[in-house]
Amino acid sequence: MTEKTTATSNNAVDFRLWGPVEAYQHDQRVDMGTEKERCLLVALLEAKAGVISRSSLWDWLWDTHPVSAAGDLDRYMTNLRKRLDSLRLRAKLVNKDRHCRLDIPNHWVDVHRLQELVRLARKSNDREAADSLRDALLSTRNEPLVGISGRRIDGYRTELIEWRRTVEIAFNEVEIRLGNHRERIPELTRLFDDRPYDSTITTLLMTALYRAGRQSDALNVFQQHRKNLKESGVEMQRPLHVLQERILRNDEALRTETPSLRTAPLSSSDAFADSRRRLVAAFFSDEVDVDTIRASLAEPLLNRARQVATRDNCLIVIPQETDAAQLVGHWMKTMRSSVRHRVRVGVAIGDESAACDLAKSRFAKRVLEAAVTSRVVVTVSDDVYNSFVKDKGPYRRSQDDESAWVRLPDYSVAPEPLEEGAERVATPSTSTGSNPTVIFHGATTIGNQFNAGVINYGRTASDDR
Repeated sequence: MTEKTTATSNNAVDFRLWGPVEAYQHDQRVDMGTEKERCLLVALLEAKAGVISRSSLWDWLWDTHPVSAAGDLDRYMTNLRKRLDSLRLRAKLVNKDRHCRLDIPNHWVDVHRLQELVRLARKSNDREAADSLRDALLSTRNEPLVGISGRRIDGYRTELIEWRRTVEIAFNEVEIRLGNHRERIPELTRLFDDRPYDSTITTLLMTALYRAGRQSDALNVFQQHRKNLKESGVEMQRPLHVLQERILRNDEALRTETPSLRTAPLSSSDAFADSRRRLVAAFFSDEVDVDTIRASLAEPLLNRARQVATRDNCLIVIPQETDAAQLVGHWMKTMRSSVRHRVRVGVAIGDESAACDLAKSRFAKRVLEAAVTSRVVVTVSDDVYNSFVKDKGPYRRSQDDESAWVRLPDYSVAPEPLEEGAERVATPSTSTGSNPTVIFHGATTIGNQFNAGVINYGRTASDDR
């Protein structure tokens, strides 16, 4: 193992995000300031020495930007620079041209150092991988980002906790391959109780129980998993049916062969990167309740979901896959053909609350009301837009929130939003016929002439504008 992934006592500075946000130099703790200053430090460290805009930093500091945000950020930046000066890092904090950067090595930050540890485990044999993953889990026993809060901070905390869960799953998979299945049953049972809908955890627990001679318990886990999926309107994956059949016929090969897993963090590109890219989609409608939305989405979206839940009158969906372009592209186009009511969708990275806020935004509502032939509007956060969809389609920046972007999946250009209080002049038709859609403007007639406009010239439901 390289020096950069071993214990941090040899590093000049050790920034810790697991537990309280703090820094150590030569084993001496260095105070990193007020809560806002520590939030600022976390944002800069999370960027991995990359450039981050000042407007993005506002999101890390405030859920709602104050009028004095620019000046307050300058003050927090000055205070943080003084604290970095005590670590001889004053010059490493760059604030230029409305962008900021903390230029330090990644291995000085515990989160990034552990990311590298897990990455190296992917290239190791099972015994070495188990040791590395165990070290990562022991180093992350405490809750991350203790003592600071906020919507963006809470979202990052969720991402880190989810990353640790992927490491737990990977560690249990390796341990089962090494023959330590009996020892892994208690932890896998806890993971399954937390996420009974997770197919990977279910597969590992069933395998461990079967190898321990507990065939009936393994089958009970299968039944419980199927029941939870059925309640969410999600179909069970075929590999789990195959595993059940092998257990029923007492397949001896299963006692030494670990089933192929759909989600295997050690065989994917990077477990940490996967969890960071995981998106959260929130679905909201002014016209129907959550159950109606769920019913209309069961086929195109929920069958591929990792988690489905309800929050703040929104249907929350966390996709199994991590391909963001797939979620905000093809899936939304598929969904628009199945819904029969106007639905607003919010998409954020690892933050259910932010996704709900985006789905409920007034600007998205006004854009959808101005659209005559669409039932779906998608609003994505600024980081989703810049990271995944900037070049994937025409998004319009929200007039109410500069960190949000709006698109209608079946419009080449999102329409101008309807003015507050104005009435929608038409409703989308469910017909797929070839007749044109006509919208009337103001008075329907002027003298002997109709005052109207044709907007789709026989557009069918499958056409893209």
